[in-house]
Amino acid sequence: MGTIPNPFWDETLREFNGLDEPVGNFLKDDPMVIEMVDDIATFVDKWLPRFESAQRSYMTIAIGCTGGQHRSVYICKTLGEHFTGRLEQIQVRHRELHK
Repeated sequence: MGTIPNPFWDETLREFNGLDEPVGNFLKDDPMVIEMVDDIATFVDKWLPRFESAQRSYMTIAIGCTGGQHRSVYICKTLGEHFTGRLEQIQVRHRELHK
């Protein structure tokens, strides 16, 4: 079992971040990235109705990685897109982006 590839170690991608197309193209077809996003989305899809039925007003999902510029940003963006239109309000924030 390996790890999710880190675009930081590819000098052609280092200057970009997870919102940029080159990084997205690097990560979007990687089987482990796909599996992680699918697992998180499936988990939230399963548990979200239970949170809603308990009258919870929000849910926070946090994703982190070593530098906070590439992988976590891409995964948060992808999850945000997955839930947009399915939930009333989605906020995607990147704490470390551009630091």
